Amino acid sequence: RIGKTQIVAVRESDIAVVDFSSLSRSEKRTALEAANRERCTCGCGLTLAQCVATDPTCPLREGNIVKINTMVERARQP
Repeated sequence: RIGKTQIVAVRESDIAVVDFSSLSRSEKRTALEAANRERCTCGCGLTLAQCVATDPTCPLREGNIVKINTMVERARQP
């Protein structure tokens, strides 16, 4: 973190399998920060966003996509 700003390492365009188009800019940032914070549980040490963006062979990738989609849904809720 730098001050109160969370750095988003993996961006929306890097994880094109997830649809962020229904989110406002603020909501999108919230979802991306969550995906960049939570870790893949396969033991690789990558975040969910990194896993989905860079490791098509991860056995948990499809589940990670579902998790990020859930983050998108949560970000959209009031």
